Amino acid sequence: MKNKKIEIITIIVLLVVIIICVVFVILQKTKISSYKEDVDSYKEKVSTLEKQLGNKQNEESREYDCSFTRTYRVIDSIDYPLASDGLSYIVVDDYQGYVPFVVAIPSSINNLETYKYYEFTYHLKGKGLINNFEQLNSYLISSLFNKYHGNPSSGTVYVELDIVETSKKGVEQIQENICK
Repeated sequence: MKNKKIEIITIIVLLVVIIICVVFVILQKTKISSYKEDVDSYKEKVSTLEKQLGNKQNEESREYDCSFTRTYRVIDSIDYPLASDGLSYIVVDDYQGYVPFVVAIPSSINNLETYKYYEFTYHLKGKGLINNFEQLNSYLISSLFNKYHGNPSSGTVYVELDIVETSKKGVEQIQENICK
């Protein structure tokens, strides 16, 4: 009789363990299903945002016909042997910028003196997107290359650059934003 009770208790314990395991598995499947729904929802949101970003980038290509001026101090010229014909590079900084950067200029402008201030007037014409100085410099390099080689580029922003020495110091200097 004692053996019979032990068998019944063992069977009951095993059944309880099996029931607990089944309930645990069901709960885990429900959690996993919920996580899959969340992942699918996030995938849809990411896809929507990527589409919106792509559309926005395409929309941001704009038509330029404007000019702006920035004052820079010439730090040094760069003798870059791989520069294409018609193109030179100089190192400049701006008032309270404290960070030197490289500017492409037409090689016909060769009379710039170091540590003097110059007003760089950029004339933009055409369709493209310029959000920062690196993009502006890229369009300028392309424009100078095409101008020197007699291939005016179409479907892009054409950049002309005028440089004039200035005696303006500090806050008197012109620091206009890239025109929109």
